[in-house]
Amino acid sequence: MNGEFTLNKALRRKYPAEKIARAFNEAKGGVNDAHQYLIEVMQPIDEVYTEKTFREAERVKAGLTGPFMKEFAPSFEYQGSVTNDTHIIHHSDIDLLALHGGFVSLESAVEPPHSPPKTTLTELSRMRSNAALALPIHFPNSKIDASPGKAIALSGGSLERKIDVVISNWWNTPDYLKHGRIKVFRGINVLDSRQQAEIRNKPFYHNFQLDYKDKKTAGLRKVIRLLKSLKADLGGSMPISSYDIASVAWNFADEALTVQPDSYLQLATQAHAELNRFVENTSTRESLWVPNYTRRVFCAGGASLTGLVELRNALGELLRRIAASPTSSLVKLAEKLTQGSSRRWLEARPPSVVANSF
Repeated sequence: MNGEFTLNKALRRKYPAEKIARAFNEAKGGVNDAHQYLIEVMQPIDEVYTEKTFREAERVKAGLTGPFMKEFAPSFEYQGSVTNDTHIIHHSDIDLLALHGGFVSLESAVEPPHSPPKTTLTELSRMRSNAALALPIHFPNSKIDASPGKAIALSGGSLERKIDVVISNWWNTPDYLKHGRIKVFRGINVLDSRQQAEIRNKPFYHNFQLDYKDKKTAGLRKVIRLLKSLKADLGGSMPISSYDIASVAWNFADEALTVQPDSYLQLATQAHAELNRFVENTSTRESLWVPNYTRRVFCAGGASLTGLVELRNALGELLRRIAASPTSSLVKLAEKLTQGSSRRWLEARPPSVVANSF
């Protein structure tokens, strides 16, 4: 495997170098590096960092409301791991959904509130082209990748976060119409300009499903962050997406995600057993759905058995290192770093996450 999972690597993603050095000097006794890594990567990202992410995305939103975009009457929403609080620092951008205001997709038709578009694909393509013209005006020093794909990516320059602008329109799903037009059931219709196709998704229902299961278990978000951190700290080449990692973990049995407070090692051990269950049982694995039920987890374009095996093996290796290491001292390095913080087993979502989740 490329890379490694060590406490130092996890901490470098979260804290200034001088604070890490000071904590190392203050931590006495044999710190179990692998065990501390396990605990550290399960923690939620600092609220200040998350709030900053949303503020940077708001700046990009402001850049999409000028003359180039006026004819499309865009509205805006967010999707991605930041909106469900499973993000990890330096490996999580935020998707800014720019939604065409001229029409709404239905199950098999288009509902135009104003005037009928030529086709949704044509209109979304025009909107994307105009967005690619508008953004450099507002962010002249940022890197803007408007090459064909599902997003226009912005990073660097005056921006302190990576922002992906996703051109889309609302999709009023049958459940949305049936259940009183509640946002959680509303979908989006995304332009893939590389394939010249439209892709339908339900990001708010995805977030709702993750939130509901985490409230039942208190372990789901911790496990997702752990598994995503293993992928990131092993070099990021593991052939399984962050979305599918979250989907795999969401399919774990509730009892596997439910442990006594602060039982991080037990939670990770049970997560490893669940990964192994999916590896070993083909019929179980192939029956799994993503949380919003738009596709199977393991399918063409989705997760692969190879990626699942690598994820299981990475977690297994971490657990072996913990078992082989000396018992941790009472003075923990991670505790030194988070002294005075609000680390709690039961987590509270930052206000920006609550406002933009579902």
